[in-house]
Amino acid sequence: MWFATPYLYESQPEKTPGLQVWMAAFAFAMTLFTLLSGISQTTQNLTLYNATRLLPPFLYLALALAMSTVSKLNTLNFLAMYITGYLVAAFALAYSAICDIRKDFRFELPALKKLATHGSKFWCIDFMAVLSAQLDKMFLVAFLAPNVVGVYAVAYGFSRILTQIQLAIATVIFPHAAGKEISVVSLQVSLAFRISTVGSVVLAFIAIALGKFAIIILYGSQYADAYPIFAVLVVESIVSGGGWILSQAFNAIGRTEIIVLRQIVGAIITCVLMYFLTPELGAIGVAISLLIGALLRFIVTVGAFSTLLGIKTPRLLLNGQDLKYLLSRLGK
Repeated sequence: MWFATPYLYESQPEKTPGLQVWMAAFAFAMTLFTLLSGISQTTQNLTLYNATRLLPPFLYLALALAMSTVSKLNTLNFLAMYITGYLVAAFALAYSAICDIRKDFRFELPALKKLATHGSKFWCIDFMAVLSAQLDKMFLVAFLAPNVVGVYAVAYGFSRILTQIQLAIATVIFPHAAGKEISVVSLQVSLAFRISTVGSVVLAFIAIALGKFAIIILYGSQYADAYPIFAVLVVESIVSGGGWILSQAFNAIGRTEIIVLRQIVGAIITCVLMYFLTPELGAIGVAISLLIGALLRFIVTVGAFSTLLGIKTPRLLLNGQDLKYLLSRLGK
């Protein structure tokens, strides 16, 4: 990132040194925040985990409003405020982590080796996830005008709100399922998938029904063209989120290579589709490509249970027993 910055901002060489420093600081802050968030999850301190997830954006907003009244905002100001929010959250997480684990902490080289091996597998998953998330931006910038990119950004950001339910469930289901028998893991993740998908689909119908009005109210009538893109991306987010919940079964039993496989297959197909559909259909072509890629990843995920793990394909449709279980949990 440090060496690439001069090439990214070659038209503004005077900003390069400052951006190099701030981007490196941003990478440090995000890495520290992510590692410490993991500790709060493993210690089941989800109240702190959720609070520190909310702290950076709210602190960023407060700093931006305060800064705008006393000076002119620029790229470096925004980076500094963004980093500050995550550093404050990281310090809160660090204090909690020290209190929680200092009595039990010990350095064990064999455990560290196992952790490094397992962590490298997860790194491949995250790398593919980040790369897949940037594919649409690459093709948009390459093929379409800047104003179209702006319309797509509004549609994409607005559609991601619905993914938070499934992502939260995937985050929680993994530590609960880790280390258990694959048959038990399959039952747990399939139940989580069925219940979360029903809730997400209901919210998706509401979002699609009210989406156009919400976009116009929040962003203005000039972004009304974002609605068709938004509708496709809402469906894509439900499919993608559901597949990610099911894939936690592979994480839980240590078969992370299956997730890497589904990510690679989905990314290749998505790239090919974007190459042909983006020039023809514009931003909606990018959204359709993402949807087809998500469907393919979902099919690969479901099929892997029987073909690669040799167990029964998990049940995907909700029934009365699932509803009774959900009501009993809500009652508690």
